[in-house]
Amino acid sequence: MEENKALAEKLAPLCQDLARQIDALPTATDGPFDLESKTRLSIVKIAQDIINASKPPYSQFSDLYVIHSEITVQKIFLKWDAFDKIPLQGSISFADLAAAVDADVPLTSRLARMLISTGFLAEPERNHVAHTPRSSIFAMDKGFASLMKLNYYDEFVKPVAKPEYFDTYGRKEPVDKAHSPYAFGIGEPGKTIWEIWQSRPGMMATFIQGMRGANVFMNIRGVYDFSWIATEGAKHSPDRVLLIDVGGGSGHTLKYILSTVPGLPKSQCMLQDLPAVADAAEKLKDPEMDGVQFLGMDFHASQPVQGALVYYIQRCLHDYNDAESKKILQHISDVMAPDSKLLIGEMVLTPVSPPFFYGVDLHMMAVSGKERSVEDWEAIVTSVGLRIKKIHFGTSVSVVECVKV
Repeated sequence: MEENKALAEKLAPLCQDLARQIDALPTATDGPFDLESKTRLSIVKIAQDIINASKPPYSQFSDLYVIHSEITVQKIFLKWDAFDKIPLQGSISFADLAAAVDADVPLTSRLARMLISTGFLAEPERNHVAHTPRSSIFAMDKGFASLMKLNYYDEFVKPVAKPEYFDTYGRKEPVDKAHSPYAFGIGEPGKTIWEIWQSRPGMMATFIQGMRGANVFMNIRGVYDFSWIATEGAKHSPDRVLLIDVGGGSGHTLKYILSTVPGLPKSQCMLQDLPAVADAAEKLKDPEMDGVQFLGMDFHASQPVQGALVYYIQRCLHDYNDAESKKILQHISDVMAPDSKLLIGEMVLTPVSPPFFYGVDLHMMAVSGKERSVEDWEAIVTSVGLRIKKIHFGTSVSVVECVKV
C-alpha cells in the first residue's frame, strides 16, 4: 500500500538517527537523574517520533485507557504499600502478595497484570510478580514514593482539567491561592493548599518527605559555581553575611553549597524560613550546618538582613503568581548592596524544554503558581530594579543570576 510505503520512508531516517544516538550512549556523561540529559532525551524523542508515526490516529483512545489504568493501579498499590511487599530480588506469587496487602487474589492479580502489561512490573513465572527498575524505586526510595503519593492522592492535574473551574472563575490564568483549581476541584474553595493539607492527617508529613524525594532529581548540582563567594567574601568584614538561603527549609541546598565550597565560613551563612521551620531546622543539630545562622522570618515581609553578598531563593517563587513573586523579590532588592547578587533557583522554560517541565507547570497552575520562561523571569526581575546577568541552565533547576541595575 502507498500509505505503508510512505511510512517506511518516514521511519527509515528516524531509525538511523536512533542508531546513532545509541552508539553515542557509552561515551555520554549524562547522569541517571538528569531529567534533561541530552543523549537520553534524544533517544526518547526519536523513539517517540517513531511510535507517533507508526500508530494510527485512533490509537489515542486506547492509549488514554492505558495511561489512566496504569496511574489508577499505581495509586492503589502505593496506598496499600504493595510495592514494599514485592521483593527487590526474585518474585512473589499473586496469592502471597494478596495476603500481604489483605486483598483477595482475583483483585490483586487483575491489578498486577495491568502493570505487568505496560512493563512497569514483570512476571518472571506464571502468576508471580517482580520489580523492574521503574517500579523498584517506589520501594527503595521513600522520598520518591511520597512524592508520587502526593501527586496521586490529590491528583493535581485533575482539578485543572475540570472545565467547570474556568466556567466559574473565567478563562484566565489562576492567581488566587484560596480559589485555585485544586481547591475548587476537591470541593474546598476559599482555602489554600496548606490549609487543606493541614486538615488532613499525614498530608504535611507526606509533602515534606516528597520534597526530599524531589531533591534527588530537581537540584542545582553542577549548575552554578559558588566558589567565588568564599573568594570575594574574604575581602569583606567577617560581620558581613555572605550567603542567605531564603525559604531554605531544612537546609538541603545550603548544605550542598557548603559541601562544594569548603572555604565558605558557615558563621557567615544563614538559613531563613518561617519561624517554626527555621527553629525545627536548627534543632536538628545537623553537623553539616554547625555554625550556620538560623533566622525565622516571612519572605512576604521585609527582608531583615541588609547588604548580604548573596541572597539565594530556590523553588519558592513557582508557588506564587507574578504579582506575589514581584513583592517577594522586591523585599530582597530593597536591601541589596551594590555588589550583592540575587540567585533564583527555578525551572526556566524554553521552546525545547521537555514535556516534564510543562507537566510541572500544569501542576503549579493547580495551586495558582507557575513555572516561568526566560521572558517571564526578565519581566519580573526588571520590575524590582534588577537585571539578569546570566541564566545558568541545569537539567531540571536552573540558576537565574541577578544584579542591581
